[in-house]
Amino acid sequence: MQCLLEKESDLSETCKNWLTKKKEEIRKHSEACSEDRSKYCAFVIPGGGRILKCLMDHESSLSNSCREMIQKNLP
Repeated sequence: MQCLLEKESDLSETCKNWLTKKKEEIRKHSEACSEDRSKYCAFVIPGGGRILKCLMDHESSLSNSCREMIQKNLP
């Protein structure tokens, strides 16, 4: 997923649509990651998948609920 986020501008429309849908699903479940977001990504500007990328960069340190939510919503 991180690779897709980094190469989003190069993706086909089908892949961009899938990625947009996944990012929206993750946003809807963001309560599971609110503490982790504050702890690890407080200064990350939202948009373009930057918060998700930040959380994924800290995956080994995330709370179980946040990690599970991210893994559930990734391919």
